[in-house]
Amino acid sequence: MKGLLTSNEGAPLLGGAKDSMPGKAENNATYAQGTAFGSAPLPPSYSSLLPDNDSLCKQHHGRMDQGAEYLSSQFLAFRKVSIALFFSIASVLAIATFRHSPNDSASQLKSMLRNTHSSHHDLLLHFSDGASSTLTDEPLSYKSPSELGIPFYNHRPANSRPGSVFGFARNGSQSGTPLPTNEWYLNLLLGLDDSPGPSGEYENFAGEANRVHTIPYIVDTVGPIVGIRMHYPNVLCYGTVVQSAFVSFHGITLGTADEGFTRRYQVDEATLGSKLGIGLRWSKQTFAINSKKFMKSNILRGMPYGTMEYGDGVLPTIASETVAMPPLVDGATRMQCGSLDPIKNQILDTNSTSILVKGDVELFFPESDHTWMVFFSRPVFVQCYINPSRIMAAVSLPPGAASTREIFNPNAFQLRVDPTRNYGRETDQNLIVRIALANNCTTGSNVNFCYQNKARDQSTFMTVLRDHADVYPTIPSVNYAFSDPEGGLRPEAPDAKSAYLFFDWAAKSFKDKSTDELIMFALPHHIDILRQLRGQSSNEVIGHCVHSLHGNTCLVKGGLWAMEEVLGGLPNFMSPRPPSHFAIPELAKALSKDIAYSLPEYFMQGAGDTYFSGKMLAKLGRIIVIAQELRGFAEFSEHDQPNTTTPAGEELLKVIHKCKEVKLPTEDEVSEAIFRLKSGVEIWLNGTAATLFTYDNTWGGLVSCGCLFNGEGCDNVFPNCPSYSDPGLNFGNGFYNDHHFHYGYHIYAAAIVAQYDRDWGRRYFEQVLLYIRDIANPSAKDVYFPLFRQKDWFLGNSWASGIALFGGRPYLNGRNQESSSEAIAAYEGIAMFGSVMMKAFGNGASTNPSYNKNAAVACQVFNVGRFLATTEIRSADRYWHVYSPKRHQVYPDSYTPSVVSMMWDTMAQFQTWFGSAPYLAYGIQLLPLTPISERRDSDQWIRQLYPSYSASCESDPMCLKEGWAVMVYAVLATLGHPDAAMEKALKIPKSAFYSAGGNGHSLTNTLWYIASRPTPIVPYDLENPSTSTHSETVPMSEQEMIIDCGCPDTCISQVLSTNARGFTCKERIQWLMTNRGLKDLGACRQVSGEYKSECGGCNPELCAGSDTVKDSESVQVKSGCSPCTKDVCQSDMNRCQIASAPFLCYEGRSIGGCASTPWELDEDHCVSCCELFEGC
Repeated sequence: MKGLLTSNEGAPLLGGAKDSMPGKAENNATYAQGTAFGSAPLPPSYSSLLPDNDSLCKQHHGRMDQGAEYLSSQFLAFRKVSIALFFSIASVLAIATFRHSPNDSASQLKSMLRNTHSSHHDLLLHFSDGASSTLTDEPLSYKSPSELGIPFYNHRPANSRPGSVFGFARNGSQSGTPLPTNEWYLNLLLGLDDSPGPSGEYENFAGEANRVHTIPYIVDTVGPIVGIRMHYPNVLCYGTVVQSAFVSFHGITLGTADEGFTRRYQVDEATLGSKLGIGLRWSKQTFAINSKKFMKSNILRGMPYGTMEYGDGVLPTIASETVAMPPLVDGATRMQCGSLDPIKNQILDTNSTSILVKGDVELFFPESDHTWMVFFSRPVFVQCYINPSRIMAAVSLPPGAASTREIFNPNAFQLRVDPTRNYGRETDQNLIVRIALANNCTTGSNVNFCYQNKARDQSTFMTVLRDHADVYPTIPSVNYAFSDPEGGLRPEAPDAKSAYLFFDWAAKSFKDKSTDELIMFALPHHIDILRQLRGQSSNEVIGHCVHSLHGNTCLVKGGLWAMEEVLGGLPNFMSPRPPSHFAIPELAKALSKDIAYSLPEYFMQGAGDTYFSGKMLAKLGRIIVIAQELRGFAEFSEHDQPNTTTPAGEELLKVIHKCKEVKLPTEDEVSEAIFRLKSGVEIWLNGTAATLFTYDNTWGGLVSCGCLFNGEGCDNVFPNCPSYSDPGLNFGNGFYNDHHFHYGYHIYAAAIVAQYDRDWGRRYFEQVLLYIRDIANPSAKDVYFPLFRQKDWFLGNSWASGIALFGGRPYLNGRNQESSSEAIAAYEGIAMFGSVMMKAFGNGASTNPSYNKNAAVACQVFNVGRFLATTEIRSADRYWHVYSPKRHQVYPDSYTPSVVSMMWDTMAQFQTWFGSAPYLAYGIQLLPLTPISERRDSDQWIRQLYPSYSASCESDPMCLKEGWAVMVYAVLATLGHPDAAMEKALKIPKSAFYSAGGNGHSLTNTLWYIASRPTPIVPYDLENPSTSTHSETVPMSEQEMIIDCGCPDTCISQVLSTNARGFTCKERIQWLMTNRGLKDLGACRQVSGEYKSECGGCNPELCAGSDTVKDSESVQVKSGCSPCTKDVCQSDMNRCQIASAPFLCYEGRSIGGCASTPWELDEDHCVSCCELFEGC
C-alpha cells in the first residue's frame, strides 16, 4: 500500500489517491474548501476562492475542476497548497423528478410545464423571470442486483409477503413493481386478514390498527358500513408522551350500504407511486378492474375532505355510530328521517323524505358536538335513517319508531343517495361525494374542543368549504429542482443555493373551476417556505387553522405547491474551520493510537449485523480524514503561510505550527488504515461476506441474509436466510427496518475509501449505488427499488419502521423513527459519495464517454443526498427538537423534555427502544458527530437541552461507561466551553469507545469535534444558565447577515435578536418578506413601527443619514388585540397559526376564529380578541 498517497508527479498527495483516469489528468494536489454540509454559507468575501466548478453535472466536455485554496482570505492567503482533504464541489444545478403521475394522467405540473421540444419524459419549468429547467426521471442505474453479484431471494415466508390488497402488484419486484415498505400510509396495507370469515363478508379484513394519519384526520376502514371512516383527533399530553387521540364511535364513514360489497379492498395500483397518498378500491363481488360496481377513495396527506368516487349503480352512503339531528339541506330544509333495522341494516319504514341536494348537507351529531358537511359532484336526492337502538334521549325518534337498547348495532345514522330518483343526469361521469368536518364545537358541549363550554362560530370556515368543495386532488406527485442563483431553475447553474420541492396535487374540478381553487392543509414548515407560482398556483395561506400533533395546520389555496429549501453550505468531510491549536497535542496523541483501530474480525469477514459494522467502518473513516487534515497542515511550507492580519489567520498559523511540532501518523500508517477500511467496506459488496446481501424479489430491496451469530461467525449460510423470518434479527433489516441508518454508515465509509482510492471508487461505484438505490432511489424507472423508500415528503422526515407486525396487525400508532440524526447522517453520506465520485469520473469532462455518464449519475447522487439531508434537518428541528418557550407551538407546554426521541405517526414520546434514561433519549438524536451536525443542532436548542441532558448523564455511571457522555461533551464544547469539554473527554475510559453507545465514536473524532466548534457570541453560563439560554451563535447565515434595514449603525444584531412579543425583530421582518411579499425596507418599517421599543433601531425612516424612499407596502397595522392571557393560551382555542393568523377571537359569535389582522370588535362578530405569541 505504500505510495497510495502519492500524486502523479510523485509528490505527497494527502487528500486524494493516485489516479490513472483516462483523458485530462485531474489536479488532486489542491486543497479545496467549502463549508460544512448544511452549515451557514460562506460569506461573499470567500466566493473568490471557491472553485469555479461550472462543468460539474454537465454532460459535455469542458474545463476540468482545478479546485480552490483552503479556507478564505480571513484564514489563509497562499499560492498553492498540496492538500485536497477539504474536498469541495461547488453546488450544481440538477433537476430530477420523484415520479410523474403514475397513471400518466395530465397532472397540473405536466400540462403546465410541458416542453414541446423535449423528450416525452422531460418537463420544462417556467418561472416568472422566464428561466426554465428540465425535469428528468432517469434511474441511477439500470443494472439488476444479480449483475452485481447479489443473489435473488424468492422464499420470503407468506406472513411477511405482500397481501391480496396489492392486487396484480402483489408479486412486487417479480412483476417489475417494487412495493413501498415504509410509507406513511402502509398501515392500511399490512396485517390484513384475507380469510372470508364466518359470514363471508371479510368482517375481520382490517382492524383498529389499520389506520393512518392524514393530518388532521385519522382514517380507518372499520366503520359501520364499507368505506373510509374519518376521525378528528385532539392532542393530549401525558407527561413525556404526546398523542393524537379520538373517540372511535365519533367518526363518520363515507362508503356504501350496498349488498355485495365486503370489507375487503385493494390498492388502486395507479396510486402506488405517489408519495403523498394511496388509493383504495372496493368492488362488488369481484376485483375486476373494469367492473362498474366499484367505489374508490384516495387517502392523502393534508386532505380537508374525505372523497369517494362511485361507479354506476353503487349506493353512496354516509354512516355514523352516533345519531345525527335531522340533516339540513342547502342551508334551508330540515330532513325527516326514517328508521333502520338494528340487525339487518335494512330500512324499516318509508317515512324518510327524499330531498334534492344542489349544494350541501349539514350533519350535526349531538353526542360528539361535531358538524360535518357533505358535498356531491352533481344534484342528487338523499334520504336519512336512524337506528332506534342507538338513539339518544335528546333526539326525537322518527314517527312510529320504538326506542330500545336491547340490541347493539353500530349503524346509528345513515344518509343515503335515493336510488329511485335521478335528477336530470346528463353525464356519464361517476358521482363524487366529499365530506369535511366543519365544526368540532357546535354547541360548546365537547370538553376536548370547546373553550369554557362556549360554542364556536364556524360559518366563515363553512363558506370556505362550500366554495372549494368542487376542486379535489387525485393522484399527487412530488418533484424537486435546484435553483440558479441568477434566477430560475437550470441544470447548468454553477452554484445552487436552494432547491424547490413541488407538490402537484393533480387537481380536478367537477364544475370546471380553476385547479388553483384547490385547498389542502399545510403544516408550519410548509408555510415557512411556500412560494407563489405567478399565473400558475397562488399558494395562498387562507388560514382556518386547526391544531394537530405536528402543530397548527392551516389551509392553503393552490394546486401546485412550490417550497424553497435553502441548502446551506457544501458537503464536506471537514468542519468549516480547523481544530483549535490548543487541542492539537492531545489530538495527535489520540491519533497515534486510533490510526491502528481495527474492526472485530467477524465484521471484517462480513459476519454479523449491518448496523454496528457500518458504525465502526464510518468510525475508522473519520479517524483517517482527521489524520489527513492534520498531516496536511504539517506539510505547509514557508511560502504557504496564512494571512495573519486577521484573528482567524493568526489561529491557523498556530495550528500549522502545532501540527509541525507533534508526531502524526506516518504515510504508511495512514495507508494501512485505508487498506483496512477498504477491506471492511468491500467485503459486504463483493459477494464474499459470511452474511450475504440478497435481493428481496417480493417487496424489492437490498436485504441482509441474516447471521445466526455464534460469537465468531454465523451458523447459517445462504440460502438459509433467517433475516426474512425473524423481525428481531439485525434490528429488523429483513423487514425493512432502519435501512437508511445501516446503509448510511456504509455509504459514508465507502465515500472515504473512494476519496483516497479513486480506482476503487470507480470499481465499486455500482455496488455502492445499490445501497443508495435501496434507501434513496429517485426514479420511477428503477424496476428494482421503490421511490425514496423511507422519505415522507409531506412531513419532511424519514420513517425507520418497515413491514413488521405486532400481534398480526401493524403498530397502532403507525410508522416510527427514533434517531433523526442518523437519518440526516445517512443522507450526508449519500451527498459525500456523490461529490467524491464526480471528481473520480472527471466532473463530466473526461475523454471517456462512460466516465462522463457516471459523473452525471454521481452528480444526481450528490444533489439527491444534499436535498434529502436538508429536508430531514428542517423536520428534525421542527418535530424532534423541542424549544422552550414552545417554538411554533408544536407540542403542549406540559411536554417538558427538550427532545422527542421516538416519533410515531400519531404519537411523540421521550424514550428509546433500548431504554428510558434521559441521556439515551437525548443522545440518540445527537449521533454521529460529523460536519453536518453543525447545522443539525441549533444553538438555541442545545442551550436548552444541556442542563437536563448533562444532569441525567452525571447521575448515572452507565452514561460514561457506555459512551453516551461523548455527545454531552460535544454539546458542552458547542456552548463555548471547549477546554472543559476536552478535559472531560480525555477521562472517557477506553472501553467506552467499544460499547454499544460509543462504538461509533473514537477519541480522535470526539476531540476533533470539540476543538472545531464555532465560538458563540455569548458562551453558555454554566453557573447561571438562565442568563445565556437564549443567545445566538456565529456564524450567522447569509440571509441573516444582510438584514440591516438600511441602518447599519442602529439595526445591529442585538436589536434584531430582541424579543418582540414572542418573535425576534429579525424573525418578524423575515416573515413579512417571505409570507407577505414585502421588500426588506417595507418589512423593516412595519415591524419597527409596531414594536417601537424593541425594534425601533431598525426603522429606515429614523436612522441617521437614511435617504430611503417610502413605498406602498409599509402598511402599519393597528393592533386592537392585547396579548393573550395564560388561560387563553392553555385553552383549546390556541389553534391559530402564529406566523400567519395570530389574532384570536375569544368571545362572541366568532369565538375561536383566527385572523391575520386584529379583529374589528362588535357585538355581531367578535366581542373580545387577543394576539397569540411565541410561547403562549
